[in-house]
Formats: sequence, C-alpha cells, structure tokens
Amino acid sequence: MKKVAILILSAGASKRMGTPKQLLKWGEETLLENAVSTAVNVENTSLFVVLGANAELIQQKITLNAEALYHKDWEQGLGSSIAFGVRTLQKLDFDGVLIMLADQPFVTSYYLKELINSFNSGEKNIIASRFAGSVGVPAIFSAEYFEDLKKLDTDTGAKHIIKAHFQDVETFQADDLVIDIDTVETYKRAYKIKFNTD
Repeated sequence: MKKVAILILSAGASKRMGTPKQLLKWGEETLLENAVSTAVNVENTSLFVVLGANAELIQQKITLNAEALYHKDWEQGLGSSIAFGVRTLQKLDFDGVLIMLADQPFVTSYYLKELINSFNSGEKNIIASRFAGSVGVPAIFSAEYFEDLKKLDTDTGAKHIIKAHFQDVETFQADDLVIDIDTVETYKRAYKIKFNTD
C-alpha cells in the first residue's frame, strides 16, 4: 500500500464570498471542518491543511483534526499553495498526494477512497476528477510529479499538469460531487440541496 498524504487547500481570502468561507456553516460543522472530517475517514493517510488568509481566526474558531501548514505567501494563489504544501510533504517521503479543496463539501470519504484504491493499483500516476467538461481536483499525484507541482506559483491549479501527462491519468466521473462554493448564492443553493432547507 502506498503512503499517501491528503492536502486540503484552505488558504484563500474568499473575496467573492465577502467572509471567510472556511468558517461557513455546513450542518453541524463548518466547510473546513467538513472537509477535514471527510478526509479523516480515509484510512492509512496523513492529513495536512494549508492555511493562509484568516489563519488565526480559523484556528481560534475550530479545532483542526490535522496538521496545519501556514502559507505566508497565500496571496499568490492556489498554485502557490499547492507548491508550498508539496514542498513540505516531499521531505516526509510520501508516495503521493491527494489534493482537495475546503469548499467542495459534496465530496465524500467513499469517493476519496475510490481514488486512492485506483492509485494503489499502480496503473496510473495521476488519478483525477472529471466534472463539468473539465478535469481537476480532488486528484492524486504520485511523487514523480512533485517537482512539477512545486513549480506552480500563480492562481492556476494543477490542471495543466494533468493535461500535459494525460496518458498517465485515470479519471473518475464526479459531476455530482465537485461543486465549488465561491459565492453566497452558490453556498445558499448548495446548503439547501444538502440539508433540504428553505
């Protein structure tokens, strides 16, 4: 069995939301707590959360059941948060990293386990999610792609790495799971779907 780290990206300032979305209510938890709970239920993995904007506030409000990594250059964007997290993980000798976002609350532990099972089978070195005509995270990258991930430095994630190595990618259909919550409207709509509220 391969040694896999789960890296939850939660460093953004939620500018479009107008409030730290990591702390938005999601049932009995916050969005970030929900992501951590989902990841904690995946056996034989190590869990890390990249924090940046509002890190102190987030850590005051919630207890993270994971190792928090503070990214001081979080304003450089999503790609820089991935690079920062992978630099830390590379020192710890992981075989792969599963990258997920704190604001995709419909992603399930079962789905993450499916991705890891596929990675453990060893046929492909990138296991990615397919949704809305795109391919992206949640996704697992084997250690051989850590150098590529460490070069990310903008607000663009790892999609171009996936596209550049598509012959080494297995994808899982995830249209019903990968819904990013970026605006108040999206959040309210998603909350209503999940918890049947008016």
